[in-house]
Amino acid sequence: MRHVPLSWLVLLTLLSLSAPMVQGSSVTEAVARKTDSEKVCVRKVCFPRMVISDGTELHVRGATTAKYWGFSLYGIAFYMPPAVASDQWAGDHAKRMAVHYHRGFTKAQLSESTEKIVANNPASDMEALRKPLDALYAAYQDVKKGDEYVITYTPGKGTVLVLNGVESPVIEGEDFAAAFFGVWVSDYGISTDLSKTLLGRNK
Repeated sequence: MRHVPLSWLVLLTLLSLSAPMVQGSSVTEAVARKTDSEKVCVRKVCFPRMVISDGTELHVRGATTAKYWGFSLYGIAFYMPPAVASDQWAGDHAKRMAVHYHRGFTKAQLSESTEKIVANNPASDMEALRKPLDALYAAYQDVKKGDEYVITYTPGKGTVLVLNGVESPVIEGEDFAAAFFGVWVSDYGISTDLSKTLLGRNK
């Protein structure tokens, strides 16, 4: 299992979600336990089982708690249209990541960690991604315990970050969305365990 430094295990930021991997850390906890037909809960954080984004139904594909050396960092849930296969997560369809923080991270930590993870993915064209990534880092805010980032991609429009109900400017680009969501669910993201869980492959 891959491991990344605490500074990144933000989302991470999703946010985010690094370079040298740290041995001995635990990235994810067991998959979400089901509480009722409308919610999926991990520890004390509950996410709606289904949301509607720009007219599209998105269902929780997987949810978990990201941890580091036994400390809970954030609860996280990944949403996709139910008809889309998990291995098509990067396709041009609506998707959402919800991240509920159990500890604080600075804007700088989120930005640095995201940059390292995206750059580590061989599919990333960093030159083409430079402008949208810089827009992302400008949109990032410091987060504290109890804050929640909701990141949504809408085809034909782009990616929007919402922190505690406050929306950031849209960041355009299907390739950017794939690179950003890949921080959590690609083969080169935070960890294989986390990506498998969020894609519903550990059930």
